[in-house]
Amino acid sequence: MPSAVTAPIQEEGLSFRQFALRCARLMGACIRMRDESLEEPPRKETIDPYHEKALASAKAELRKLEAMTIEQAKVLRDAEARERDAQRRLSAERSSKLRLRYEGMRTKVEAWAPPSPEHENLKRVMLEQLEQDRIDCEPFDPPEPPSAVEWLAERLRRAREDIEYHGEKLKKEHEAVRSQNVWIEQLYASLPKE
Repeated sequence: MPSAVTAPIQEEGLSFRQFALRCARLMGACIRMRDESLEEPPRKETIDPYHEKALASAKAELRKLEAMTIEQAKVLRDAEARERDAQRRLSAERSSKLRLRYEGMRTKVEAWAPPSPEHENLKRVMLEQLEQDRIDCEPFDPPEPPSAVEWLAERLRRAREDIEYHGEKLKKEHEAVRSQNVWIEQLYASLPKE
């Protein structure tokens, strides 16, 4: 039975060049084209802008943080703490509602009389399932916010890590695209022009 790559040989016939280009789509150099039709011939790739943008953003963040005073850091830290507190309150409300639902279900399960000894295991499983999910209903007490100095140091550390991470990923992206494009250039140069 023909595959998607070989079917056109049976249906309409393919030139050697067309067949080679269809098969090339199965190779690693064409991985970014995997969701496209096999009718699309291999093409050179370009750099995905994600890591380039993320690197620029991380560098801008680092410059901003390095210029920040401790007082400015305190203001931002306090704003983040207020946002976290608001989120924690919402989470606590949700947890409280969930806890009531789980407790209500547990009460019903405990009151249920299994119809036979073979059903006793079902009751045990029901209680275990409720117990496993109970952790989602427990309130969470966040740790004390860090000092402004600690907050700023942590943000600086993260920005530097982001710069290193995205810089390395961008470097690898450039090398991968270069390598893929050389492979595609060599392929086209080796094939007949027909």
